[in-house]
Amino acid sequence: MKHWLNLAFLVLLLTGVLAIVAQTDTAVLHPQPLTAAPDNILDLSLEPVADGLTLPTNIVPSNIPGDGRLFIVQQSGAIRIVTGAGSVLPTPFLDIAGRAHLFGENGLLGLAFHPDYATK
Repeated sequence: MKHWLNLAFLVLLLTGVLAIVAQTDTAVLHPQPLTAAPDNILDLSLEPVADGLTLPTNIVPSNIPGDGRLFIVQQSGAIRIVTGAGSVLPTPFLDIAGRAHLFGENGLLGLAFHPDYATK
């Protein structure tokens, strides 16, 4: 008797799985190709910020109004300043290259300024 109950349960389980698989939408499996580009596609392009950077991981704008500087975080342990004109200043804002372990997902990866950075 127990054998028949196990067999009946197995048949019901397989029937349920087959019913779910049979209802799979074929449009998802075989999408129709687009004939024209949708109207809401953004027109994006890339533009270099500065030259001479090594392993940049983050770009943080200055929070000083009208400053226009960008702080570029390099994974190697330096934070470089790019002026509003697009030139990289020769002296880093911060250089901890001797402390940053540069392998895998290690190193200097981010930067955040205090909200009152301009006055502190």
